[in-house]
Amino acid sequence: MQVLINLLSNVEKFCAPAGGWGEVALEVGGDGVTVKVSDNGPGIDAQNKRKVFERFHMVAEGDTGNSRGSGLGLAISRHIVEYLGGRIWVESEPGKGACFLFTIPLHKPKMAAMLSSMTGGELNAGIKKRRP
Repeated sequence: MQVLINLLSNVEKFCAPAGGWGEVALEVGGDGVTVKVSDNGPGIDAQNKRKVFERFHMVAEGDTGNSRGSGLGLAISRHIVEYLGGRIWVESEPGKGACFLFTIPLHKPKMAAMLSSMTGGELNAGIKKRRP
């Protein structure tokens, strides 16, 4: 959940002030889940794409050179995803928005334990109650 919060926070920082948009897509398949958070913000150049998941690295906003935040959100997200056995990356070009993707295997014991703790151990019961 924290990974998604961090990614959506970046959408708000870089897109909302200019009236932009963000979108979240989720795909469950095989033995894992892929989450895609995309936006129509300023995009990220090749140099910053290589560093964006490093601690304290911040991408300047447009021509102003201003950065907001601590530079920790994406680094924390990377550590969480990797701890769960997954992978996180960004696809972007300057002026064309950004698309952050992460995959997490669902069969890992760490993921099962995390989901169980997030839902009080009632994940399956909650799903069954919602189905007609």
